Amino acid sequence: MITANDEKVPTDVPTLSIILNLNDRPIYWTRTFDDADINRINVRWNYMLQYSKVNKNTYDTTLKGYGNAGHTFGDSLTENERKAVIE
Repeated sequence: MITANDEKVPTDVPTLSIILNLNDRPIYWTRTFDDADINRINVRWNYMLQYSKVNKNTYDTTLKGYGNAGHTFGDSLTENERKAVIE
């Protein structure tokens, strides 16, 4: 988990805003694994999309226990409403 402004952000999705939009969640992604590589303003890991599992540092949401589904509350929100929830 990352911490920004005392908020815990799960690492099965790379950004807090993606938690609020199921359709934007990547299947494969990676980050540097340097704890300093956090964008605290946008509450997110600085991450890179991948199109398949590249190595052990790839977050593979197709694996059991690593899924990116769930948390559908934000799917019905507008972009401005999502921003308001995060703020």
